Amino acid sequence: VVLVQNGGFELGTFDYWTASGNFDNCSVNSDYVHSGVYGAELGPEGTPSYISQTIPTTVGQTYLVSCWLYCDGQTPNEFSLSWNGATLFDQQNIGATLWTNLQFQASATATNTVLTLGFQDDPSYLGLDDIVVYPITP
Repeated sequence: VVLVQNGGFELGTFDYWTASGNFDNCSVNSDYVHSGVYGAELGPEGTPSYISQTIPTTVGQTYLVSCWLYCDGQTPNEFSLSWNGATLFDQQNIGATLWTNLQFQASATATNTVLTLGFQDDPSYLGLDDIVVYPITP
C-alpha cells in the first residue's frame, strides 16, 4: 500500500505535496536523486519552506516514516520532519553527508495524518528523495 503519493518525485513535480513558506530555490529535477530519475532540490534562503501531505492512517497503528536526505554541509541549513504536528526530527547546520536514510516510528491518532517536511539551505541545496510511510506489523 502506497500511503505517500509522489514520494520519490518521479512525476517530475511537487504534485500531491502542499508547499508553504519561502518556496524560492526549490525544484524537482535530476540533480539531486537518490533513486529513480527525479529528486527534490531544496534551497530556500532566510526562512524555511515546507512540503506536506495528508495521508490515510489507522488510529493506533504504528508507522515507519522514511526519507533520504543529502547535504553538502554548507551552513546555515536545517531539515525537519513532523507527524501530525509532532516533531520527529529537527536538525540545524547538518554536516556534509552523502545520501542518508532517516527513519522514524510514529503512531496515528487520527484517520488522516499530516506529514510535513521543512528545509532551508542558505548557501546551497539539500537533496530529498524516496519519502515513504509503511504500517509496522507487530
